[in-house]
Amino acid sequence: MKKWVWLGIFSFLFSFGLEAKLSRNYDPIVIKGSHLPAVKDSLVGELRLYSYQGGTFQPIVFQIDERYEDMLYWQWTRRRRELLYALNIGEEVKADPDPKFDQDDELAFMAFDLGERAPSGAVPAGADVCQEIKVGVPGGKEDGYAYLCRFKSPPPLIGKQYVAIAGANNQFIGQTYRLGYQTHELFFDQLQLGSGDKLSPNLIDRFKINVECFGAYGLLVYQLTNNDIRTHLRGFKVGPVRIIKEIVSITEPWAHVQNRLLHHIYFYPYHMEWEMETRGPIVWGPVHQFIYSMSLDMAPVVDGAKFYSDKNPVPVIVDGVYDEEEMKMNYGPQEWLGMSTQWGTIYSHLGLPLKTREKGRQLYPDLYYVDMEQKVDRPETYPGMFGKFGWKIKDIQVTGRKPVIFRLNYFFSPEPYQPDTEKNLVGIYTNSLQVQTDGNLGTAVTQSLPTPEEQRKPEDQPIATMATKQEVKQATWSILPNFWIDPYNVGYGAGLAYSDQDFLKSGIGFSISTMISTRNYYDLSVDVNKLTFIKFVEDFGISFGLKQFPSQSFYGIGNETDLDHQVIYWWVRNEAELSFNKHFAHHYGVGVQVFYRDTTIKPGQQPIEGTQVGKPSFEEHYGYWDELYEMQRWGGPLYGRDGGMTNGFNISFYRDMRDDTQVPHRGDYEAISIYRVGPEMGSDYDYTKLSTDLRVYFEPSWLQDLPMDHWFSADRTAWTKFFGPEKHRNISFRFAATHTFADEFEYYHQTVKDIPFYELTTYGGGSSNRGFYGNRFMDNDMIMASVEYRWQYWRFWDVALFFDVGRVMYDMTDSDWLEDPNLHYGYGISARGHMPPGVIVTIEYAFSPEFPSGYFNMVGFAF
Repeated sequence: MKKWVWLGIFSFLFSFGLEAKLSRNYDPIVIKGSHLPAVKDSLVGELRLYSYQGGTFQPIVFQIDERYEDMLYWQWTRRRRELLYALNIGEEVKADPDPKFDQDDELAFMAFDLGERAPSGAVPAGADVCQEIKVGVPGGKEDGYAYLCRFKSPPPLIGKQYVAIAGANNQFIGQTYRLGYQTHELFFDQLQLGSGDKLSPNLIDRFKINVECFGAYGLLVYQLTNNDIRTHLRGFKVGPVRIIKEIVSITEPWAHVQNRLLHHIYFYPYHMEWEMETRGPIVWGPVHQFIYSMSLDMAPVVDGAKFYSDKNPVPVIVDGVYDEEEMKMNYGPQEWLGMSTQWGTIYSHLGLPLKTREKGRQLYPDLYYVDMEQKVDRPETYPGMFGKFGWKIKDIQVTGRKPVIFRLNYFFSPEPYQPDTEKNLVGIYTNSLQVQTDGNLGTAVTQSLPTPEEQRKPEDQPIATMATKQEVKQATWSILPNFWIDPYNVGYGAGLAYSDQDFLKSGIGFSISTMISTRNYYDLSVDVNKLTFIKFVEDFGISFGLKQFPSQSFYGIGNETDLDHQVIYWWVRNEAELSFNKHFAHHYGVGVQVFYRDTTIKPGQQPIEGTQVGKPSFEEHYGYWDELYEMQRWGGPLYGRDGGMTNGFNISFYRDMRDDTQVPHRGDYEAISIYRVGPEMGSDYDYTKLSTDLRVYFEPSWLQDLPMDHWFSADRTAWTKFFGPEKHRNISFRFAATHTFADEFEYYHQTVKDIPFYELTTYGGGSSNRGFYGNRFMDNDMIMASVEYRWQYWRFWDVALFFDVGRVMYDMTDSDWLEDPNLHYGYGISARGHMPPGVIVTIEYAFSPEFPSGYFNMVGFAF
């Protein structure tokens, strides 16, 4: 042992007038009552601990931590039996139901208090019986002894404290450190080395945990961080040897899927031990993969510190710059890590669980290290990742459904790193002291498994932390089935969808989707995107489609059509489209689509016989005058009923100031579109549509901190779906309008514009009014508005209350519609999932005068 260690230990021990009996003096010794049979079942208050020094028994500092079993929730409605401590501070203070020193209770004391062996039969004065405790260094000849004795009239306890709790029970003080938990009960954000008034500045930003989740073989990719983990602090057991913090973490890796885990954090004189229950966030077998990283993000004050590990004995310098020497480090399994600063050294060791569920699969304590001051890493007090070091464990899902125990240890030395000084610290868990009592042989603490040797395939071995994205093979392609279930009209359908975001390793996106049903529905679509041969534009793509649908609903033309006037028609369409975008000055852009469409209209297909009452085909009520015979006419003959070419282009100019294009909470969006179909493009029709789309998103401060947000505990996750921090409550508005420019002419005793009925502007459905069926109202022009109140229900789910209003009209420049607006309104509730990297799911329940009882709808985001 180096000179500074001996001097520090001896000065500390001699201050108590004792002599150290072992060269291992940092070790705590924790013994269960079952291993102390001579005093087992004694009343706890009757017990005292002694060492034998210089021919006499000397009382030494100790504590007995009583434990008992109780049921704790580990999901919303499911509980499991846990072993808990009898706490003396906090919300869950409770005495052990058994007041005696039983088999689960623990005796804790420090190795530096051990003495020599007492003569046979010798006991302290007044003691009824004593249990001899022998402690030895593995493989050595050093032994130390202590004696736990029972008294009828026990002497007073020693008034010494090796550890202390301070502040609002959120600071923990040892002989060489001070730890604080200011922003999170589970993750410390204050670490000072030293003691008394000779403390270093705070050396860390905070402890950080990150769970990388890869779902459905990489189709869903998301992360869980400190902010996703809530806590319920049960309380503390404060004693003179150690302080035990008992806390439950509550994580929702999926909406309404709770994961509650019990943690015990032990604060000893020279180190802390974090006994953390751990399990995969979701246990769905091989379709999920989880990677945990647990690390300390240092503060800029440690600039110039040196990082070591057992596989990286040559240090790297912490300077906030990720350079070549860090890329070349060994990131494989490590036994210990060390961060040496001018104020002392922080060591870390991770003890892995004893077993995993899957045979042949092993967990590895790989190195996590990033020194990149410019890399954002929220939550954070100091920007970036500054000498961030810790552990990375891949494939947590192999541990199975039940929680397993990880033991994360941090050791605190007041001196800079010197080779081999880590052995007496990390050795507490890697080469634990041996404890012998009346034939019972054990270790002073739970000993870690040996660090596993690297046995993974080369492609599965870890590389530099900042290359993590390459380490996990995310899915770039997928083959998924398509299904169509309609027992009434188009029957049952199936097909395949193939998608590849890196087609033939070219960086081009390619997808093809097929669907065919038992009753004449088919859809073949091909899309090629991310083409780059035109350098000055973005998102260049080409698509093709061959489609037909035999039972398309039509309710007539105009704003006052009757729901009962529903008819059906059959359309067949061949189409192709070329599209691209061009962005300017970050927030401005133009989108261009050039398209070819050839549509054929046929009589609608009736439902399967005997399943439901059929709907008339369109020509029975909207046909030519000589087709109706004696039938009632619901509207004039439909212009465009013979189909034809509608080739053209669409140009959209937009300004996008939203904070997120998929799930916006703040900002605004404005767009003006020109949609042109004409003979110059080979079209059979001639019209132009001018559309505007205005959207505004407010997240006012007065909505973010409501009184109800403070009513419910953070671990009551059912209530925190509605109230609590980070709800991102916002009010969103949308206004949209479309006007059609086209020549008018007489068509079978009616005036129409040169636009086929199936290309008219529509109102109704998910993108306009969710209280009505899609395409419920059709005419040349449309005006609409929507308002939504939104909040974050869960990290990847939003909920919204919405109100939609609007109408269609023949010509919005005619003021007649203003005199009798006859606006259609709808309202309801929407649940929206937005799972990274780009999976969007929306479920809505909407009401309107046509549907007073409401109906379900599944569409994309309205706006």
